[in-house]
Amino acid sequence: MKIKKKLILLTITFLLLVAIFVTGWIYVPYLLADYQYNVLIDKNIRTRTDVEKSLFLFDSRQISIEKSLWGNTYTLKPGEYCQQYLILNQPIDIVYNAHDEVVAIYSSYE
Repeated sequence: MKIKKKLILLTITFLLLVAIFVTGWIYVPYLLADYQYNVLIDKNIRTRTDVEKSLFLFDSRQISIEKSLWGNTYTLKPGEYCQQYLILNQPIDIVYNAHDEVVAIYSSYE
């Protein structure tokens, strides 16, 4: 009987650990992207250099504005471009002007 109780307890413990792991796998990237987006907004970061100093755990690439989930209605002016920062695959899209100054920030991870 004691072995059966230990097996049940071990199974429940394993299932709880799996649930915690899966939940973390889903929400941690979102929470990290949200935190970094709020840092950019709260600190009123205005240049590409400052953006890239503030972000961490990211990869970036230039995209067409139409590929931005929230910025796709924005019309780029001459000299502007959209840079996408992937924070653990959660995108933050930023429009810069020709002088690498921030024009708009979109939290496309939502």
